[in-house]
Amino acid sequence: MIGRHGLQQLDLMMTTLEALDFRCGEMMVASLQQKEAAAGAMGRVEFWKWRTTNPLRRILRRNRLKKAQIMTMVSLVSDMAARFYPLLHQLVSVREDPSAADARWALLTRRLQDLVRQRMNPKRAAMRNFANDEYALAMTKTMVRALMFSAGPGGEQRLLASLQDGMRP
Repeated sequence: MIGRHGLQQLDLMMTTLEALDFRCGEMMVASLQQKEAAAGAMGRVEFWKWRTTNPLRRILRRNRLKKAQIMTMVSLVSDMAARFYPLLHQLVSVREDPSAADARWALLTRRLQDLVRQRMNPKRAAMRNFANDEYALAMTKTMVRALMFSAGPGGEQRLLASLQDGMRP
């Protein structure tokens, strides 16, 4: 369905959402519980197991996600991106005062760097790059654009296509 790089990008998008709002992790679990209520119990631990299939994580599970699990995660990212769209739009708006916009980007980048430092494997070259502020800012902007791309009608299909074909969002 999606490859290793796609799983990395999907997990990094979720981490970016958590950097936008620290309650987002709980919001994702609650949203999953609502979606999966008919299918059975879905909790925080099961969600964590899904996310640990990312090879860049500090704790890695080497199992493969099923197509339904991947689709659920894609749907979840798209839903959360739609929920946070006003905040995402405010970040990329050119009408904002440049100093205020720079401060917002710096705060979001710092939060994302902290989350990456806590959760990802520091021995991986891709994660070591996050220590560089310029690289981290560029990745933060890339993730915000990818989240905006995946919000709204057709967002799930756009996100899934970008994760499948190996392109970097």
